[in-house]
Amino acid sequence: MALTTLVIMGFSVILTAVFAVTMTLVYSKIRELKIELNAERDRVTTVLAELTSIRIDLGAVDRQVSAKGNQISELREFVDRQHTMGGSQAAYNQALKMIERGEDPREVADVCGLTFAEAELLAKMHRKKPLDAKPSDVKVTSSNQRVPESNVTPISKPPQAASASSNTPFSDMVDEQIGAQGKAMLDAIRQRHANGGFSVWVDDN
Repeated sequence: MALTTLVIMGFSVILTAVFAVTMTLVYSKIRELKIELNAERDRVTTVLAELTSIRIDLGAVDRQVSAKGNQISELREFVDRQHTMGGSQAAYNQALKMIERGEDPREVADVCGLTFAEAELLAKMHRKKPLDAKPSDVKVTSSNQRVPESNVTPISKPPQAASASSNTPFSDMVDEQIGAQGKAMLDAIRQRHANGGFSVWVDDN
């Protein structure tokens, strides 16, 4: 009886020791797991912070990419406009040359790729207008060119010209010196001057 009791008590002690050791190991393992869990939680927090920072950086990069894309689009549009303006300028210069040569606006529009209204406007703006009065409209005749009497407007002599035909003491002295033949020539000169004058011929056209 006593032996059985001792066996039972010994077995109980062993079980208690085993249970204590097991519980110690379990608690120790739980403690280690808690430490690892805390470490993993810290790592997760760190990763989340890094992801947040990366997200912020990605947002900034996305904005920069969008800005660069807008700049590239603007540059492309600028280059396209420059090419368009260069082509338009070349067509405009060609149209001006054709208009100066007297080409028809319809032909200018077809050749240069312009509308008829644009070509017609260029023609109106750049073709030389005729002058109101050309120098050729006024004809000047030389002293030795005969002018038709229908186009001649005689100009009356001034009063003193009529008195020039009368003899003066000086003319009488000259008549005595030059003789009859010279007197006849002098009379002819006097008569020519008495009937002389000048006229202006204006072309009615």
